Amino acid sequence: MKFDFSRLFSKSKILVIGDVMLDHYVLGSVSRISPEAPVPVLVRESESHYLGGAGNVFSNIHSLGGNGDIISVIGDDFNGEYIEKMIFDKSTLSVLIKDKTRKTTIKSRYIGNSHQLLRVDDEDCLDINQEIQLHFIERLNAIIDFYDCVIMEDYNKGLLTPEIIKNVVNLCRSKGKKLIVDPKIRNVDFYRGCSVLKPNFSEFCILANKKMNVSDFDLIIEEARKIIKKMDLESILVTLSDSGILYVSKYESYHSPGYPIKVSDVSGAGDTVTAMFSLCWSSGVDLKETLDLCNVAGSIACSFVGAVSVNIEDVINSEHLKNL
Repeated sequence: MKFDFSRLFSKSKILVIGDVMLDHYVLGSVSRISPEAPVPVLVRESESHYLGGAGNVFSNIHSLGGNGDIISVIGDDFNGEYIEKMIFDKSTLSVLIKDKTRKTTIKSRYIGNSHQLLRVDDEDCLDINQEIQLHFIERLNAIIDFYDCVIMEDYNKGLLTPEIIKNVVNLCRSKGKKLIVDPKIRNVDFYRGCSVLKPNFSEFCILANKKMNVSDFDLIIEEARKIIKKMDLESILVTLSDSGILYVSKYESYHSPGYPIKVSDVSGAGDTVTAMFSLCWSSGVDLKETLDLCNVAGSIACSFVGAVSVNIEDVINSEHLKNL
């Protein structure tokens, strides 16, 4: 690797658009079953809060040495205030629109002896109302010119309505902005015209309407190019879990293979890959190096419990990267 990535990424200007949430982890130990019901008794030892969803992509952009802001909608509540502080500690230019009619999403995970026992989601997932949509589009139009690259993170939590998605795609195309979309299948018809679509393998198979083997790269590439043509995309980036990452455009493809790691928690690894890809892509890093960096960063994310932001020094000093 020939670049000083910390210096290179520090010049980036990336905007994250999407559902932001609070990830809450309660960690402890289990040594007995409750006498009240056949469930384990978790003795709480610690708890943590992280920015989740689009907020995790935003956090990883910063921990990887880049500059990024986020525009999202939160509830006018305690969890929204918590998110607001965590985001504004990193970026005072971010835009968080408060909607008094909805609650801020919080996901609480209870983990005992390194195993998740229960997840409790507290959220409103209905689409944001027309008034909030119009305000969101107005704020987006006012700030879009400041950024080199835009990431749209869709978690089906109500922010990315068809109207919002179409406005983001059209605005990025008219302004010549790179747009990376981490999709949800429900909204797939509205992503048409984005720059890069980044599904995981199961999402990709649904997009292609075909069962495939994760190691059949020729077929995956063939189907990816059909989707690229149909959706007027520049390229597709498919995450393949422990089989690595595959990038496909009209004229080229590259596979960065996975490698054995000790997985503690896969939640948030895709967000880390998105963050790293956006930084490399907007900074002019070679495609092969970009995918290798994404692979290493995503693997490091899997080694932690929780949506932990990956540090650029950990990526650069990784033994896997040194061996590439």
